[in-house]
Amino acid sequence: MTTLRDTLLIHGGIDGDPTTGAVSTPIYQTSTYRQRALGELTGKYEYSRTGNPTREALETLIAQMESGVAGFAFASGMAATTAALLLFKTGDRLLLSSNVYGGTFRVLDKVFKPFGLSYEIVDLRDLAAVEGAFSSEVKGIIAESPTNPLLEVTDIAAVDIQLKYAPVDNELTRYRYDVVMRKAPVSVRSLGRLPRRAWADGAGLEGLGEYLALERPEAVRVTGIPQAGTIADVTATKIVRAAAGHQRVAEVDVASPVDAVGPHDLLLLAGRFGYSVAVTWSPAAGHMDAVFTAFAV
Repeated sequence: MTTLRDTLLIHGGIDGDPTTGAVSTPIYQTSTYRQRALGELTGKYEYSRTGNPTREALETLIAQMESGVAGFAFASGMAATTAALLLFKTGDRLLLSSNVYGGTFRVLDKVFKPFGLSYEIVDLRDLAAVEGAFSSEVKGIIAESPTNPLLEVTDIAAVDIQLKYAPVDNELTRYRYDVVMRKAPVSVRSLGRLPRRAWADGAGLEGLGEYLALERPEAVRVTGIPQAGTIADVTATKIVRAAAGHQRVAEVDVASPVDAVGPHDLLLLAGRFGYSVAVTWSPAAGHMDAVFTAFAV
């Protein structure tokens, strides 16, 4: 049976080339794009360092495959890691998985530590150790799975759940954003002041689409969205703890609510009506919240 993921691998991202009609995006090797006048672009590209049609097609597909808001392609893994670490600021603390890639450790220890970014090395396979190391100062977790070179596997879903029910209150426990390099939550701005709309107030995706089309809010947080393909966090937590960490959350198959949707469904809906969307944790088990932000015109 063909899955949505299989279809996206072939038809996702930017499907074809509108200039030539090619069914696959060509490899554009040019570095510079013609301008009609100074600062007046022919299209939306000016220089390949800042934007390139081929790279944009790849980044769009990556975002769709990961149900993310955006994708970014880098020339190396360390360039991507460094960019993610630049999201943090002096005084922030990170949890770093043991046996992490040596380059990741060195850039954090030798480059970012002198600027006031601290870290603690934790065996992320040990959920009790994660709980013990977590505090209000921790703004992110760098979880490499499988690790290099020992191929240790971290149950990232279980770590996520552990964070949500940690006995501290900070942005990482209230809202979860992921940078997928395989995956590292990062600190985010507070969303408490945004206007809210409950999922139960509308008629599923169709009702939400009508709301975005008619009301055109600049930004809104939709709360209590039933998430497809997941199980209630409380249930998953009990399963993980009862199995002493030997059963993976992903192996537990529990039916989703009838009106449940996935992050990718929200991404497609947002694109239709001129919005970007970011998925966050919801206080309700088995649900998610989503922040819709209108594109600048």
